[in-house]
Amino acid sequence: MNPATPPRKSTRRSFRPLFHILCLLSLGLICSCQEEQEGFDAKKAEQGVVRVIIAMKSSSSMGYGSGSGFYIGENTLITNHHVIDGADKGKLVVARKVSSNQIEIVDASVSWSDKELDIAILKVDGIGCDTLTLSEAPIEKGSQAYAIGFPTAADASRRSGSDKIGPSEVEFIKLAYSSRRGVLDNVDKDLVQFLDPTVSSGEVRKTLIRKWTPQYSTELEVIDHDVNIGHGNSGGPLFDECGRVIGINTQGLTFSVADNVKNSSRITELISVLKKQSISAVTTDEPCETSQGGGVDWKIWLVLGLVTLAALTSLLVALRKKPSTESYTQYIKRVSGVSRLQSRPGSLPPTNSGPTWDGGQIVNSPPTPPASPPPAPPAPANPPTPQAPSAAEANPFPQMPANAAGAPPLATDTPNGWSLQGNNPEAGKSKPIHFQLTPELIQRYGGNITIGRKPGIAHLVIDNTSISKAHAIISLINGQLNIRDNGSSNSTSVNGKRLTPNQPMPLNPGDHITLGEVSLSFALI
Repeated sequence: MNPATPPRKSTRRSFRPLFHILCLLSLGLICSCQEEQEGFDAKKAEQGVVRVIIAMKSSSSMGYGSGSGFYIGENTLITNHHVIDGADKGKLVVARKVSSNQIEIVDASVSWSDKELDIAILKVDGIGCDTLTLSEAPIEKGSQAYAIGFPTAADASRRSGSDKIGPSEVEFIKLAYSSRRGVLDNVDKDLVQFLDPTVSSGEVRKTLIRKWTPQYSTELEVIDHDVNIGHGNSGGPLFDECGRVIGINTQGLTFSVADNVKNSSRITELISVLKKQSISAVTTDEPCETSQGGGVDWKIWLVLGLVTLAALTSLLVALRKKPSTESYTQYIKRVSGVSRLQSRPGSLPPTNSGPTWDGGQIVNSPPTPPASPPPAPPAPANPPTPQAPSAAEANPFPQMPANAAGAPPLATDTPNGWSLQGNNPEAGKSKPIHFQLTPELIQRYGGNITIGRKPGIAHLVIDNTSISKAHAIISLINGQLNIRDNGSSNSTSVNGKRLTPNQPMPLNPGDHITLGEVSLSFALI
């Protein structure tokens, strides 16, 4: 290749960054759309729902009052006021199904309640429920809603046809009055079914402001819906399709001709109470967005189309690949051959070698050699008759160009080359240092090679702050390599001996050179 060939150019474009961005965008949108498509998970939601029971027992009879409740975290449960009204007359407990043969039962106490809001806050001493999220987001007409609770109709279906309580209910009342608490194993299946909640669904009709009864003075926001709830569902949660609690199931309007119209107090009423009572809860105001039954979201198709287009474009570019643009540094390496000098230790530099390098990396063009040579020594009065040199004394580099101005001629016993090796100890810049010098290379720069920190000033660059910009100078005098300190800030030493500035010190194989905090070993190659 002709060294004068200019840097090569290309019109190739890189679509790789665009392709990566589109891939990341598609992953984000696909993940977000997958989250939207989860919808209501009844099995997950019921992990935060409990049965609230007031068990009553006397010497001649036993009975219970029952409702539903839900867990908001920090040993706090929510239910209706009318569910726990009269708790002082019996045993107030909450219980839930854990697995097919396990239940959990714990004692509860009333922390706060309000009759007209029909809300009660219970405290328990530890329970394994999941914490439910309360949603303050706007509620849309026609949106799906779900109720989870313990309707007493399901208990009646397990009885023998009389109004008397069944065997599982009797068993639970006895359990409530016992000392057994926490998670109970190997429980009879009828008792597990007694604590297995019922799920029902419907639609939100609207929200309205009303009183629970005309006699009350407190108005509150209520959700009007057609989700099937009844006695026993009271105090339980009403969920949106994302599994967040939007209401507290309270009552059905049985006096209305529309018997399927049910009401739940909106959860914002409870959130206001919690704030006043300094009780924390997990809340959100993000709207519920699901796409069940709606097919694949259009955003997914759009992004997948863009990614496919980018991939096809990249493929076409790869098939029509042209040589990439050659940087100026690559051009200098190509025409100078310095990379060959450094990759093959001991080899000779080509005739047009010369850029500055740093541990094997080209940094900059070298300083301009001196413009004029020093005065030549006077010729002897009777010079000896020149004789042809023997083969052993012949110049070993006959193809080299003439020496640079000011460089003394090479001695016949000059070594083939020298190496300087060491490590840069500075934090963040640690890497091996390896320089190779040849007599011809030194001659090309007037017999002097500068070591320092500053590219463009120094020929051999070491990126270490303890080294001056032009720290020391290596010179070749009569075949002997010498080093002298160039007035550096942190001095130059050879084998521990500090050099006087500008006073050359001969270098011998095995010598150790110290420049600031950097140590280099000197050897022949």
